[in-house]
Amino acid sequence: MENEGRPANHMGALPMTLFSTGELGTDDSLNLQDFWAFKANPNPRNGIARQASNMPINDLISTLYNQSKPSTSVDSAQKPSENGFSLAETVLDSNAVNDNDDFDDDSWEFKDAFSGAKAEDLTSGHSIDNALQNISTKVELKDYVDFYLKLKDKSCSVALCHLDSLKKDKTAAALFGEDVRVEALDKEIKEACKELSQENMLPKEVYPENGPPREICLDGFLEDLCGPKFQVLESEYHLSRRLSLAEKDLKSAVELFKHATSVLKILMMGSIEEQSTYVSTWSQMISVCAQELKHGASIWKQSLQKNVYSQILLELRGQKFILALGEIYRVVEVLGASARLFKPWVLLSSEKVDIFDLLEECSTVWSSLGLEDALHCLCDPFGFEYDGTVHALLASIKYVHDLDVVSLQNHVFTQQKPTCQMSLLTPEMVPGMKMVVWNGNHYFLTLSNLWANRISSDPPKLPGLQIG
Repeated sequence: MENEGRPANHMGALPMTLFSTGELGTDDSLNLQDFWAFKANPNPRNGIARQASNMPINDLISTLYNQSKPSTSVDSAQKPSENGFSLAETVLDSNAVNDNDDFDDDSWEFKDAFSGAKAEDLTSGHSIDNALQNISTKVELKDYVDFYLKLKDKSCSVALCHLDSLKKDKTAAALFGEDVRVEALDKEIKEACKELSQENMLPKEVYPENGPPREICLDGFLEDLCGPKFQVLESEYHLSRRLSLAEKDLKSAVELFKHATSVLKILMMGSIEEQSTYVSTWSQMISVCAQELKHGASIWKQSLQKNVYSQILLELRGQKFILALGEIYRVVEVLGASARLFKPWVLLSSEKVDIFDLLEECSTVWSSLGLEDALHCLCDPFGFEYDGTVHALLASIKYVHDLDVVSLQNHVFTQQKPTCQMSLLTPEMVPGMKMVVWNGNHYFLTLSNLWANRISSDPPKLPGLQIG
């Protein structure tokens, strides 16, 4: 029977081979409906005796895992590999990728039948939708670019008009001998000229004071924003309000100019098809992360209810399980930073799943269902190889989470350094996450491992956009 509740062709949640050397006969996964149904149930199914704390860790977590399995049947073609694939261990494996070349087929534990079809199946239906919608969106992208080109030019003109007014006010104050006001206006003019110069807004030729006044009206843009095509921009950026403020003062006009410049830079990077490819890739990855985090949260919740969580925290396999969930959530934050930086792509994409809804869902699971607390409970050092510490991982997650759009732009567009092909971010933006080379392109190791083991053993088919 087809399981309609879970994302198509996802491998499922963390496989039980993470905690045992045996094999499972069925796929172990948890879909959204099953997870929330479980969460709402205050009395989980019986199956662990009160003496469960004396059970071996493999049997203990196996029992917890099986309790959180969905009751519906799954695709029998999706099965663990013969040599016991473990997503969590692969996420943590710093040697899974050959830094100088492609992924070596023999180095991967992931070798089941799913690898041959999953990438195509995940994207084929969406590609058909994109092909139909791109016919109309090609023109729309040009319309958005034209809108922002005009907005950039007009906001610059309005800012210069405000500067002219300051200069005229200074001249008038000097005629009336208002020295204090003249000094204040002179300071304001110098600061304004400095900022305008930094943004390349000052004209090469000095505008004569007795020249015709510059137009300060921005009503034409308000008419465009009333149409359905630009509603997504109005809703996200509150452009009507910003236009009104820009007409009133210099600072708001400069901020509007900066906004237009920033959005233009993003919109003009690649075609609508190339931009949509990135958004679709991020959506797939975040969906996978959401599934893993929800299933991990269900296991952790049951361990708390049965008072067996201490065994998970003390045993190596349990520690790897919690640590891997932390690494997966760091992937969420990384792709969240990408979505913030390239938000115009996301807003204008035909992707049916809202990336920001997925990100919020992951954040809620991580912070509200105990996974972040579980990671805080781990103690360094570990009894296994791990390139980092819990403290560094938590600090890295927070650092990426706190990056605002301006910081992201400064990192990506002003530095001539390699960027991750999938996230389009630089290594400096994700402390502690190793960069490797896969099929000739740079990738963050954790992202490439997660992609290769959950979506496709081939690298994502992404356009080679020039960043920076």
